[in-house]
Amino acid sequence: MWNRSSVRTLSAALCSVLMLSACAATSANTSTSASSAAMVPSKKAQGNEPFWQVQLFPTLCRDTMSGMVYPESATLTFNGEKHSGCAGDPLTVLAGSEWQVKSIRGKALPDTVKVTISLDEERVYGTSGCNRYFGSYQLTGEGLSFGQIAGTLMACIDEKASQAEREFLPALGDVRRFDIGAKGELMLFDENGVIITATKP
Repeated sequence: MWNRSSVRTLSAALCSVLMLSACAATSANTSTSASSAAMVPSKKAQGNEPFWQVQLFPTLCRDTMSGMVYPESATLTFNGEKHSGCAGDPLTVLAGSEWQVKSIRGKALPDTVKVTISLDEERVYGTSGCNRYFGSYQLTGEGLSFGQIAGTLMACIDEKASQAEREFLPALGDVRRFDIGAKGELMLFDENGVIITATKP
């Protein structure tokens, strides 16, 4: 049975054949060698020759149309011709780590203020400066956005933390897509540019 990741992987590979111009991708890291590629079972034609074969490389890949970041690059060999695309579930790029926010709308956060972002399969959650927050998000092939955010209502005596919270939560609501920078930093964009940057501790 295909799981969500398998379906995304297969559809990304076939997309490279059917809609190459729309699905062509650029790798964010070209240092991975062919020996580290994973092989997806290939369909065989008569004479036991491969009809199609997919190789997956553990390098970040961006869809050139939407800018969506995927965890793997894919090469599909189809009737002797090779096509490139992206594969995997974009959520795996974001989930599994607590991201520490470093700047909001171009303004660096003080080292003493902790603002974090974490995602699992169902929700976004973290520390907003003074309080804990949680809410919904939507991750599609077109981008990332956050739904209604709820949180604790603790009084905050640290003005810097309080100010960060007042800036962070509205900015989170303006997010439309994400990207991963050259140093592995998370960048969250609104319609005009980067509004939140975060790193792994």
